[in-house]
Amino acid sequence: LIELISEQPRYLFELQKELRDMVSQTAILKHLKKLEDEGFVESYEIISDINALPRRYYRLKKNIFLSLCFGDSIHRISASNLTSQVKPSFDRDVIQILTEGRTELTRIKRCNSFEEKVRRSADLLAKIDRGIKLLEESQSYLLWLKREVLRTIKETTGGIT
Repeated sequence: LIELISEQPRYLFELQKELRDMVSQTAILKHLKKLEDEGFVESYEIISDINALPRRYYRLKKNIFLSLCFGDSIHRISASNLTSQVKPSFDRDVIQILTEGRTELTRIKRCNSFEEKVRRSADLLAKIDRGIKLLEESQSYLLWLKREVLRTIKETTGGIT
């Protein structure tokens, strides 16, 4: 659904046909309403050339980067706007966690002291969270850059994709 309206504004019947009637209009409307309530999608009406009745179109309201992770003992959902700002390069801790994280995990598992295990775990988790944040910021920038390149191509070709 999001992929379809990111390509171009679409109306309900068009969305249902694009989804090959696998999803009912009611279900599509329910999801569109939720996306609209959350500020990701907006709708507007245009009078149809065919029957002079208003047709409600849906389009993305803003460019966002969503990150979802679900698994045993972990869940993470984050959303951020695409950004044209290049973030600082990874610091030493992020590079270290990427290269030595598994070794540190093994050390934590082998700790005999509960306090030491908790302290090391907290340190490692803080480094992991910082690394994830920097990776997401970098990915957000790269996605913004990709969008700009694709827009330029689309403008150059007059919308032919």
